[in-house]
Amino acid sequence: MVHETFINKVAQGDTVELEAELYRQNPWWEKPFEERSIPRSGYVDSIEKGLANREIIFLTGLKRIGKTTIMKQLVGRLLAKGVKPADVFFINLDSFPLMGHSIHALVEKYRETHKKAAADFFYLLLDEVASRDGFEKELKSLFDNDNVKMK
Repeated sequence: MVHETFINKVAQGDTVELEAELYRQNPWWEKPFEERSIPRSGYVDSIEKGLANREIIFLTGLKRIGKTTIMKQLVGRLLAKGVKPADVFFINLDSFPLMGHSIHALVEKYRETHKKAAADFFYLLLDEVASRDGFEKELKSLFDNDNVKMK
């Protein structure tokens, strides 16, 4: 009984820590979002045009050239156009608190947190996705089975 109680408390703590990390990475869920970086309008415009298609959009490039910044500017653009903050889910996949969780588990936690059904549409922005082994299979599964726009 003590062992079971301990496991439940650890699992609950992990859930609380996970949710806190998701809110930390998605501050627009709680307050107005401000992106104060140098505008990369050309890139954001190009990505925004691709959002009308069903395909997954990959943003590739060398480290430290601004891919995360461009994604955050896209978030700002989506919010400015009236997308609900809870419909934009950004995940930095090399964040230490998220390392033990699959992309699917993170999406399920997001759905649980925001009370979203599998059919509910949202934008999913994955940063550092290549840091995950098998990410291709997870993205294909999400693409095939969920109503989500991935970038």
